Amino acid sequence: MRPPVTEVNLTFWFEPIYTLAALHLSSLRNLWADELPKVEEKAPLAPWRPTDSITFVEDKWPMPACIFASDEREKQVLIQSDRIGLTWYFTDKKQYPGFAALSEDFLNRYGELVEALRGSGNDDPKLLRVTIDYENYLDLFDSNLVSKRLVAEEKISASDRNVFSPGTTAVRKHVQIGADQSSLNLLIGVEPTRRGEGLSFALAQPLDTPGDGVNASTILALSARADLGKGDEPGERLNSAHEAINEIFAGLFDDSFKSSWGEK
Repeated sequence: MRPPVTEVNLTFWFEPIYTLAALHLSSLRNLWADELPKVEEKAPLAPWRPTDSITFVEDKWPMPACIFASDEREKQVLIQSDRIGLTWYFTDKKQYPGFAALSEDFLNRYGELVEALRGSGNDDPKLLRVTIDYENYLDLFDSNLVSKRLVAEEKISASDRNVFSPGTTAVRKHVQIGADQSSLNLLIGVEPTRRGEGLSFALAQPLDTPGDGVNASTILALSARADLGKGDEPGERLNSAHEAINEIFAGLFDDSFKSSWGEK
């Protein structure tokens, strides 16, 4: 059994750069062509702050969401006027390499975006927030039981696998660390999913188990949000947000579960 990470997203959020246009990212298209050759534009995502709006500048259409993706789309960068986000999808063939590798890649991409903005006459982004989102696939773990463990603050055990009950459960739990601008806000989510749905895992057990239906497995999602204050270094805030997620994640499982993926 492998560590269950299937998706990671790292995002920097900043004040909208209303002068930014897709053309200003042409240098990134050339720079990233080997690794992220697929490029597309979509309608911009909704502003992340209620006070912002999608703005037309000098009768021009607003900046689209520009997506740079690998051939298999297991890795993609999204850039629009108020954010840059990097998403990875992991399978049994492309496994999670650890946060340090992902963070280094993301910070490098952000640095290259800043250079592209400067080269096109735009201001540097004014970073306001960092977020990290993890999704973990728990094969043959019932969402009812995982939800019960989360609410009761009990640890998930390897012996919980293949223990099913009727129905499905989805829950969200909010955790805040600190009480001021430097605080971290974390969200833990549990959702039922069909076994292997949307994944290319070489599943360890045959599909004739009692849990073949909609509740055959569970998606465990963890998200961390940290606002940036004056003088905060974004890479450090990203690391502190990850440390908080890692601490919460580790606390959800007992030693029998952790040892199943080789952790001592």
